[in-house]
Amino acid sequence: MDTTSGATDDPCPATVADGGIVDGVDLAAPDWLPEGFPIPASLSIRHINHDTESGGRLFTGFVPDGDPTVILTALRSDLGRDGFEMLLAADGFIPMFNVAFVALSEELGLLVMVDVTGEELPVRAEDGCRWRDGVLVGFRFEQVDPDAARSRYSESYLTQGSATATIGDQDFFGEGECFVHDGTHSFVATAGARITLHLRPADGFGFAGVTVPDEADFALDVVPVSGVEPAFGASSSGFFVDGMFIDAVGDQDPLAGRVEVTCG
Repeated sequence: MDTTSGATDDPCPATVADGGIVDGVDLAAPDWLPEGFPIPASLSIRHINHDTESGGRLFTGFVPDGDPTVILTALRSDLGRDGFEMLLAADGFIPMFNVAFVALSEELGLLVMVDVTGEELPVRAEDGCRWRDGVLVGFRFEQVDPDAARSRYSESYLTQGSATATIGDQDFFGEGECFVHDGTHSFVATAGARITLHLRPADGFGFAGVTVPDEADFALDVVPVSGVEPAFGASSSGFFVDGMFIDAVGDQDPLAGRVEVTCG
């Protein structure tokens, strides 16, 4: 919907090109895009980058008043029709982890990563631009060996989950999203207590936090405050950390705690 009323005299952002990066409104599709690649209806391309440090290519576009579920459902269907294989897809929801799905074209040796976020951006009007709510859709392309790409995503998943946290004598609960990929396990709560847990069990590295506005704000101590090393672990159903937590809003000494995430 429009966030302004009546006509607007605000000019639309100019197109700016710098090396391999182009920013603007209603840009032309990049010439390196695979022939026939499905682009959502009403997509206004806003950013193109074909000179990323990783060697990949990307572009983002804006769909005014778009429905992210409708957009993603159509994209997955269109890519499947074109022979793309889904290696990773969000399990029935729009994720927070900057990826909605990952698709592979064996024929092209091409990996496509798609993300969606709600956004408010300017849209062309008769005499300028109006700011509109909508959906920003990002596409990242990477040339890959198909078998290596399948191996890379073989144990990855992106699904709903829940987390329990016990810090000292306080218990907390949150519901949110799990993302497991390439040895990294992440959880972010979207309801209840704001519980986060990110870890790489193989490296013994991670961090965690528990926040309840105006009540509690705990952060995992990765030493040296408590002198106690946290312990991280993972299983087929989730992941956890045991350690000492620092009270960020109070003056308590570090408290023993555990955050445990269940996925799926």
